Amino acid sequence: MEINFEELKQEAIKAIGKNKIMILATSAGNRVTARAMSCVSDGLKIYFQTGTDSLKYRQMKENPIVALCEANMQIEGKAVFKNQSLSENDFIAKYKKDHYGSFTCYSAMKTSFVVEVVPVLITFWKYTDKKPHRDILGLVNSKATRVPYDTSNTIC
Repeated sequence: MEINFEELKQEAIKAIGKNKIMILATSAGNRVTARAMSCVSDGLKIYFQTGTDSLKYRQMKENPIVALCEANMQIEGKAVFKNQSLSENDFIAKYKKDHYGSFTCYSAMKTSFVVEVVPVLITFWKYTDKKPHRDILGLVNSKATRVPYDTSNTIC
């Protein structure tokens, strides 16, 4: 069933903004990997830094389709490489505030890049009246839907 797009979008912006560490999944060839990342956001866009010598960098170069998750939220999106960390002023201020140790250690490295994840689909796993469902925010088609999860074949 269709639900209010703007309300779910605002819920997503709030959830993304409070999550400073998210799990990033990348893939290339026959290999999928995941790791915790220090993230900052601007609305729905999510930013982190990585080095050109990392596996995630090589995977995103080959396949920019990525996923991020935290708690009950899953984000599917596209990774876009930005300039080196120290030339991204908004990123610097937020990253330095939220992840000072990582900023100090890695931001000045010549191999460090800022990656922007542009979400295309955000899914929340929820329970309403003890019934499970997914709220899905489609950013390409600007639609929000609630999809009940069929528990008829489970023991819960």
